[in-house]
Amino acid sequence: MPGDDGAYGYVDIKPCGDRMCGTLTQAFDATGAAAASDNIGKRIVWDMLALGGGSYDSGQVWAPDRDTTYSAKMQLTGRSLAVSGCVLGGLICRAQDWSRVE
Repeated sequence: MPGDDGAYGYVDIKPCGDRMCGTLTQAFDATGAAAASDNIGKRIVWDMLALGGGSYDSGQVWAPDRDTTYSAKMQLTGRSLAVSGCVLGGLICRAQDWSRVE
């Protein structure tokens, strides 16, 4: 799902120790064209604890479009990953659905 500026990226999510982490591997502008980004190679998901049944909790997600880190959780259902998180004790929250890329 695109950020506030319409840009989006591919995130490679895989184990990092006993948790799950994700690194931005490719960036695209609002038109869908590949874009250069200083954020490629940066970890944007970390410390996600697998709870079973496709649920992950107690992690962090950094949103480059807002330069904000959210306390987050994720739910994997088929090819869709629901990512949600909050800052400031739950006063500001955000959610996105990410799709698996093959």
